[in-house]
Amino acid sequence: MLRGMDRLFEDLVAPLVGIDPVRFHRIPWRAGDDVPVVLFDGGPGMGKTVALEWIAECYRNRAPIARVDLADGRYPEGAEDCLPRLLTDLRWLAPWGLAPEVDGNGPPLGLPRVSAALLAIAIGPPTDRLDDLAAHQRLESALRRVYPSAEKGEIKGWMGEVLSEIAGHLAPFPADVLIKATVAVLLRRLFHRSRLRAVLNWHATFSRGPGEGWNALIALSADFHRKGLPRKAAEKALVAAFLEDVWREYHGAPGLRRTARPVVLLDNADAHPVGERFLDLVLGRRATEKVDPLIVIAAGEHGLAGRHRAHATRTTSRYPLDARRWTRPGNGQAGAGLLAVEFSRLEPELVSEMLRGVDLPDGRTDDDRLIHRLTGGLPLGADVITTALAAAGGRTDGTHGLVDLPSPDDHRTPVVSDLLRDLVPSARWRTRLVTLAAALDRAAAGELLPHNTVFDAAKLLRRHDWGHDAEHFVGDRFLRVLLLRELYSRQAGPTWTDVHERLRDFHARHGDDGLDPHEARRLHHCLALGDVGTVVRKLDDELADAADWLVALCVISEAPYFDRPDVRRAAALGAGMPDAGEPAVRLVTRILYATWYLRDPFVPPDGEVIDGLERDLEHLAERPGIDGVDALLRAADLWPKWLRDWNQDLCSWPQGE
Repeated sequence: MLRGMDRLFEDLVAPLVGIDPVRFHRIPWRAGDDVPVVLFDGGPGMGKTVALEWIAECYRNRAPIARVDLADGRYPEGAEDCLPRLLTDLRWLAPWGLAPEVDGNGPPLGLPRVSAALLAIAIGPPTDRLDDLAAHQRLESALRRVYPSAEKGEIKGWMGEVLSEIAGHLAPFPADVLIKATVAVLLRRLFHRSRLRAVLNWHATFSRGPGEGWNALIALSADFHRKGLPRKAAEKALVAAFLEDVWREYHGAPGLRRTARPVVLLDNADAHPVGERFLDLVLGRRATEKVDPLIVIAAGEHGLAGRHRAHATRTTSRYPLDARRWTRPGNGQAGAGLLAVEFSRLEPELVSEMLRGVDLPDGRTDDDRLIHRLTGGLPLGADVITTALAAAGGRTDGTHGLVDLPSPDDHRTPVVSDLLRDLVPSARWRTRLVTLAAALDRAAAGELLPHNTVFDAAKLLRRHDWGHDAEHFVGDRFLRVLLLRELYSRQAGPTWTDVHERLRDFHARHGDDGLDPHEARRLHHCLALGDVGTVVRKLDDELADAADWLVALCVISEAPYFDRPDVRRAAALGAGMPDAGEPAVRLVTRILYATWYLRDPFVPPDGEVIDGLERDLEHLAERPGIDGVDALLRAADLWPKWLRDWNQDLCSWPQGE
């Protein structure tokens, strides 16, 4: 999964962090340098998570590094404390966090300003009135939320000091009393005494409101517990405090001992609104205030940071921009601080490298090209299949054996199931997409599931860059193949037969005479059901206009096929056909089987079958009564060339050459 990313780590990540990821020598950087927010961009299976994991492991104990996955369930939808929770996780979440000490990188990052703000928020609305029991409960809850890694004895000691500070107040007293005491005690205990005054001064200056720093902290807590604009203002102050703390740790005397910049890794940053909000606040702060040294690398899909993308610098994972050459565009926009890295699909040569050392049987020389064409170069697909192929000693069973290989993690499970779980984590949506995968358009999909479900499925596909196209509801070929393979194996619910029969009948109701699009799609589903005779008879009867016939053949012959044994190759070469049958019908049958076989994504170019298809198309052109014979002759010339060149997209016919 990391193949093809060498330059991403060497040219982009390493200069930002300040440490070479392989040799671990220092890469000089200046404390005042501006740094971008880096966005790892791409759909599922492109390797974004693997890249973040590699960065985290590589720089563990070499740089302050925090890694949070916003899809891990820690951030429920609608929860009000998600931004404070995220900032707390960035400091303390085990095994990753910015706060623990890193050897050779100076003292631990203190972060007192954001700590004070988080404590003030965690205690609750400052106007609440608390009795002694409520104060005890609020205090314990706040300390455990803000310092989740603290030991029980530490929490108990802190609580004792705080409660002794407020002992002179008669209950019920306002919660702001508890806020002041808690912040004062914790900052004295965890930081130098002088830090308390500096923290309060900073909050007072940032808020620009009346009164001293205590007033600003209490107002921040009050604003956070309100809705709308006050909440947004409090969140802005939280992130500003966080970035200010990081800046101060890397300037002046503390900064002299720092060898690596601090790193925040946000995986699946688009999985929860807090990811978008955090990035928005960091970009906004950097556009208007002094720069800070925090390296933020977020992974998400193409909608993440959407309103900032128009002003972002763009690069790719294969040929990334050298971080030392990045400069903020001078347009004054927050998005100018964004560097979007589009993750690239694998080149065929990289798939060949992944198969190096796999003992393939004699005659299997094209597995690398086959895997690349099947997966479309999707890193996850190529990685899972090549790993499973290596574990199986290079052996596969049948035409479609590459996705039927046993999973290296669980030999009872085929890799198709592993791939679908990774690409579509939601079991509910996996089930729905398996049902919809055979549909050739949205109208047909509406015959299988309710229209609102189909609408939501179309949105899901677009969001993940799998959007439906003119020929398929599920536009991404690799995903569609995996879903169809799962449908073929399905025992309960709408089965392979159920789905294709409903789609066949739907197109039958909407079609006209001849080979109109609905009729071609009806025959597509007939073929998927194994009803070859119906398809051959219709193709033989409707051979009046050659160009229309070829277009229909393209639609029909893309029908999925997973039967064992695979009889299509033999049938394409004429085996199993009765000698007494009409030569014209046998000719059409061979052409149908040949195109059906050669357009299967699991089938490499087969010279013998391609030669036979070429001859049969030429012979068909000799049949009397056909309009547009030139189209058949062009197909006889072009299709074999395309197929030998691993191009199965014959449906571009007759526009392109």
